[in-house]
Parts: sequence; structure tokens; C-alpha cells
Amino acid sequence: MSSKPSELEPFEFTYTIDIAPDPNEELHINNVQYFHFFAEARNAYMSRVGCPGYDKNTGMGYVAASNHCDYKTALHSPDKIHIGVKTENIGNTSLKVIMKIFSHAQNVVAAEGYTVVVPYDFNTNTKMGISDTMKRLISRTDNVAL
Repeated sequence: MSSKPSELEPFEFTYTIDIAPDPNEELHINNVQYFHFFAEARNAYMSRVGCPGYDKNTGMGYVAASNHCDYKTALHSPDKIHIGVKTENIGNTSLKVIMKIFSHAQNVVAAEGYTVVVPYDFNTNTKMGISDTMKRLISRTDNVAL
């Protein structure tokens, strides 16, 4: 699919995953796998907006404080899925990142969800505030009000 599915137009960032044929798949892709798809796309999104994951030199990174998924239809292999990712809300200590999975094989939205992301200091095991720099980087990508 060369262009973005219309269902993902509201998303500036999309990420594509090819789901390989799986001979062990019984009826559908396991629902837990959707969270892996969300995490992979979210990590790519965070890197793209300039907020990469864990930095072993500083011990700083971010964690998923909460995950949510509304399943719309079952995914099957093989398939190519497109995942739209954007930040919906920037708080003082967390971001709400929304995601939507589009199945190329079925031509439908397969799932919608969100993750609450928290910057985290792994040296002290404490959450951190959202820096002004991080807020600007994300706001610039997704036009989120600060």
C-alpha cells in the first residue's frame, strides 16, 4: 500500500509491520500480540519525534504506565498492518499516546488503543516530569496544545 489508509489520515506518523505467515496460528493472532505491535510502533514514533527510549549513559527513559486496547476484528497471518501513532495529551508527568491498527489484508481498522507514557529515571526508580524540550518536540509533530 503506497499511500496511507484514509482511516489513518489524522496521524502524522504511521508505522508498518509485516505479519509473517505463522503455521502455529490457530484462529487468529493472539490478542497479546497487539500490545507488541503498539509498543513497536510507539517506540519508533518516540524516536522519530526526538524522544528515544532508554539511554544507558544517563539511565533515563520512559515506561508504559497504562495500556488499553479496543479490539475491532481479529488479525490473521500473513498481513501487513499500518499503525497510526500520535500524542493526544501532554501532561506534567505523562503523555497519552493513541494508536490505531489498520489491516491491509482486511482493509479495516483492527484495533484502537492508547498508552500512558511516563518519563522515568532508572537510576533512582522514579518518574520524572515532561521536559519543555520533549513537550515542544511532540507538539511540533502532533499539534498538541501545551
